[in-house]
Amino acid sequence: MQSMRLESNINQNVVEEEIQLLTDMLLEATKKITSTVTFNKIVELKKLADRKEYDELNEIIKTLNQEEMEIIANFFSTLPLLINISEDVDLAFEVNYKNNSEESYVGKLSDSIKNLKDTNILNNINVVPVLTAHPTQVQRKTTLDLTENIHNLLRKHRDVKNGLINKSKWLFLGAFIDLYIFAAAKYAVNYRLGEELNGYFSIIFIPTSIINLMAGFIIRPILTKLSLLYKTGNRKKFISTISKIAVFIFVATLFGMLAAYILGIPALKLVLGDVGNAIEPYKPALVLVILGGGLYAIVNLGYYCLVIFEMTGVIFSIYAIGAVFAYFISDFMVKSFGMNGAAFAYMITMLLLSISFLVAVIFGLRKVKK
Repeated sequence: MQSMRLESNINQNVVEEEIQLLTDMLLEATKKITSTVTFNKIVELKKLADRKEYDELNEIIKTLNQEEMEIIANFFSTLPLLINISEDVDLAFEVNYKNNSEESYVGKLSDSIKNLKDTNILNNINVVPVLTAHPTQVQRKTTLDLTENIHNLLRKHRDVKNGLINKSKWLFLGAFIDLYIFAAAKYAVNYRLGEELNGYFSIIFIPTSIINLMAGFIIRPILTKLSLLYKTGNRKKFISTISKIAVFIFVATLFGMLAAYILGIPALKLVLGDVGNAIEPYKPALVLVILGGGLYAIVNLGYYCLVIFEMTGVIFSIYAIGAVFAYFISDFMVKSFGMNGAAFAYMITMLLLSISFLVAVIFGLRKVKK
């Protein structure tokens, strides 16, 4: 049987549903920042484009002024990006599912290695990453962060809709609250200390994103496997698997904290020059943020376990309480202790969440048959 190429077999109905969801959100956001007249033109242009009525579309474009052109251009340049995100999520979901269910597909690395007649050829392979700088691919860091957040939200939405359990409104709301909790300390710094110090804090915050990215590479590919272990009642294997992931996160966090304490500030000085010098007084913040990042990775692990246990109400409750706590502790600590206080607030918030998820997971494990 010939393997299928996943890129050519997208889940059309699911992708179209997600694209419509993202489009509606984009329209809602655009409506809040523009006039009714301009917004109505955007809606009409989209309808004409969907119906391929290009003559009427061109007539409307000819009537646009400079301000309307800028807003409409931003809308229609963002829309394809959102569509691409949904298609990327679909591909990633299918790859994870087929890898864990041991199905074949074109491009599967393990199958390619098995089909090699001479495995010694692998010793002579030299992999070199190529970084392109095409003008159309240049995006601001803030745009890339938003893109990643949207991708992660859709991944969680897809995980609980098709791969693990049925869709839950509480879970989706919890995911949005999670985004606020993650950034609450940065919001407090921006409000209390200003944009300049918030820029410094954002630099300090970068390592925690790296830790979570690494943890994501470990957690997401085995979600289907964890779900199957749960459904078959294999509690021992389930606990063993999540324990190994937790140990990896713990070791990576300790290594990151040690590296940040010894090399963090010197590295920032070397790369950023005067900006690195300005960040030097905030060495404790750098270490605390990395610790918080490790705890946040544990939170995500607990989140996915509760998704598998179908404890979506518990997830939402934890996030809701965590958001209230994050708001008050972040504001208080930033006002009292500045940027180091913000880092401590982030760390203590993640500690509270990780303990809450740990307790919930222990409770949920009682539902798994021995």
